[in-house]
Amino acid sequence: MEIRVLQYFLAIAREQSIVRAAESLHLSQPTLSTQIKNMEEELGKQLLIRGTKGSRKVTLTEEGMILRKRAEEILDLVKKTENEILLSDSVIVGDVYIGAGETDGIRLLAKTAGKLRRDYPGIHYHISSGNVSFVTEHLDKGLLDFGLVFGNPDLKKYETLKLPMKDIWGVLMRRDDPLAGKRAISPEDLWDKPLLLSQEQSDGGPLIQWMQKKLSSLNITVAYNLLFNASLFVEEGLGYAVSFDRIINTSGDSNLVFRPLTPPLEAEMSLIWKKYQVFSKPAEKFLQTLQESLKEDKDWYYVKKKYKLKVNFSYNLPFFIQPIFPSYSISAHTHSRIHLVIDIHNDYGFLPYYKMSLCIQILIPHRYTLFLRTLFP
Repeated sequence: MEIRVLQYFLAIAREQSIVRAAESLHLSQPTLSTQIKNMEEELGKQLLIRGTKGSRKVTLTEEGMILRKRAEEILDLVKKTENEILLSDSVIVGDVYIGAGETDGIRLLAKTAGKLRRDYPGIHYHISSGNVSFVTEHLDKGLLDFGLVFGNPDLKKYETLKLPMKDIWGVLMRRDDPLAGKRAISPEDLWDKPLLLSQEQSDGGPLIQWMQKKLSSLNITVAYNLLFNASLFVEEGLGYAVSFDRIINTSGDSNLVFRPLTPPLEAEMSLIWKKYQVFSKPAEKFLQTLQESLKEDKDWYYVKKKYKLKVNFSYNLPFFIQPIFPSYSISAHTHSRIHLVIDIHNDYGFLPYYKMSLCIQILIPHRYTLFLRTLFP
């Protein structure tokens, strides 16, 4: 089966007409029909359902739909390979393909890309979003250079670079929900609640183990792939989305809040790639820069402590305090109208602040916002 004939087949699938496909390919209609007929005979399967005299519309058979999907992947891989081979040895120009789920950890990869941009402006990035099955499938087919995944990857198939951050599991809910008054959410809090869970959850997974219930016994009203879409259902009161933190913005006037799980549940992140992978020059440079950054960069820390921040603050009307990042619970009490003691609790994991700083904001109704920053000892 030739690459050229696959291109012909995809043109027919796209145009839904042999005549229009022949015009777009600058071929005669009989020539194109003969090429497709020969391919059907070679495969021993009918790929197209030709229209009757009154209709020239062409539809794909089940086998034809399978071939279309695989042909698109094959041609993408051919194009990627050609680009890598044609690049000059002296100039690093080209594409890096990354697959990842929804996570704030993608910031680390974005930071690496930012470091490379100044010296290598010709590197371009393709980010594909999907669950771990999507990422590993595309890695195995050679359509991705790297995958950002959670948990323990298959070390027999993939090389692994552990990343120095963890995603925090918790519950996304409406701000006016009774559970929003709790500092953290226990399994018992969710047993009788309508839940929105990721489609990839299974009975053997860490989240379902934390639930202490079988998946079938939970009241799952929505199975989501993208948390942003699920958050809209939560906002409309359809349930509680169990998800990672720092994906949906819950600060300011958002109608949603995030509360971590208790006991805490964290997900480790890894960057993976196929064993014996031969990288393009851009992908090789990207991985090298990331590895160097992890050795040198001191911006990433784990903190599990309690801190007190004393603030002299003059304002005698009600005010509200919240962290810029919602993983950290803050309680405050006033001893007088000019003295405030804030207890900052971070019992749940990763603190991604530059130079170990924590920024909080004091919201004063109808006036202004006061931002406070403190350095951890």
